[in-house]
Amino acid sequence: DLRSTKEDFRMVKLDIDRIFFEATLPTNFIGATYLKKAIYIAFRNQDLLKDNKQLIKVVSRLLKVQPSAVRGAIDYYIDYINNFLDMDCLFNVLGPITDNRNLSTKYMIDLCVNYLNRKYYFSTHNL
Repeated sequence: DLRSTKEDFRMVKLDIDRIFFEATLPTNFIGATYLKKAIYIAFRNQDLLKDNKQLIKVVSRLLKVQPSAVRGAIDYYIDYINNFLDMDCLFNVLGPITDNRNLSTKYMIDLCVNYLNRKYYFSTHNL
């Protein structure tokens, strides 16, 4: 399984960093750090995509921070993205989006995990 080796873990983390860089998302917010961790964890354990509260708890436990602090920092970061950044940059990286809704924590994580799933599926199946 692609998600099982240390090298693969490092590649996924680099891909998440690349998403943020190519989409021109600022990374100087603590919420960006927490969000990247949440995306990484959700990619490794996709059952957590169904329960955002549980995902936030896992992130907070790993980072030794209160869940409310993690949630608040990510929400602040997502609000910043919605209010000040060009969403086309994000969508150009993650692929076409069929709706015009604002980002939420769950939506952003879903978009990134779906992008990673497509990338790793195609790279392992030589399609």
